[in-house]
Amino acid sequence: MSGDGPAARGGRRRHLLSPALPTAGSRSTPDADGAAAPRRWTLLVRSWCHLCDEMRDALQPMLDARGVECVEIDVDSDPVLDARFGERVPVLIAGDAADGREICHLSLDPAEVQAALAAITEIR
Repeated sequence: MSGDGPAARGGRRRHLLSPALPTAGSRSTPDADGAAAPRRWTLLVRSWCHLCDEMRDALQPMLDARGVECVEIDVDSDPVLDARFGERVPVLIAGDAADGREICHLSLDPAEVQAALAAITEIR
């Protein structure tokens, strides 16, 4: 191993789902507001957090059904994210943690998730 990459940094990032379709992994489509609906989402968690486990378990089938990839980041291993989100974890973000759109936090909001997922259409 070269020592660089997520695993070398203490496993900070972990894929919840298998990768999205190869041609759609980084593409997005406009949602009702004209904003992009990314095919790669982020779930901010803490390793010891039962709310994080509950959100992950409820979220996974919803994302599987739409072929959306979700990357998990432990905020305790990232001081910037920890300072930004603090006790609001878990946080689900459509896109990446730096500039994505927050969908929900603390508990899964199925209606918000479904609305965001509805903006994603198949790219052929």
